[in-house]
Amino acid sequence: MKAEKDRREVTKIMNEAPSIKRYQRSMPSVRVVNAGVFAKGIADAVTQRAREIAQTQPSRRSEQENLRQAEKEILQPLYCGVLHSKEEETISILCSGLGVKGIRAIEVSAEPHRLVLGITNQASIKSGENTTKYWLLNLTDEIDPASVKATLTNGLLLEIQLGKVANRALGARQAA
Repeated sequence: MKAEKDRREVTKIMNEAPSIKRYQRSMPSVRVVNAGVFAKGIADAVTQRAREIAQTQPSRRSEQENLRQAEKEILQPLYCGVLHSKEEETISILCSGLGVKGIRAIEVSAEPHRLVLGITNQASIKSGENTTKYWLLNLTDEIDPASVKATLTNGLLLEIQLGKVANRALGARQAA
């Protein structure tokens, strides 16, 4: 009940913001993607960045050290609001806080204990380069990746609902 009231207040504030019209013109697409496909994109980006590190600093680091450094640079920690309930977790992210201008596409991928967010900006789509930036959030509760729902409000607030596995199994047993 309180979460719904808070959500309405945030929406009201965002609707009254003078800059809202700028965001409404180019609303980013939001989609939930398969974790396997997403993992390949991240692995490719990490491998490419590790090669770049090796070229700029030859023989200073081992290949594993370059990969660890590249992973730190590619997968940023996701700072967001997390609302816990018995059935689900709701993640709230203010898109302007991610530091990406001209957001064109937002992709959300979930695994049982982590959430990965990929954001592509307009410049990378025009140039044809893969400059998707990734953020990672480790989750304490096990979630069902098939239950993920993502919504974007006014191009500013991304909310992601993640159903918890334990409660889905309990509900199925009670129904039987």
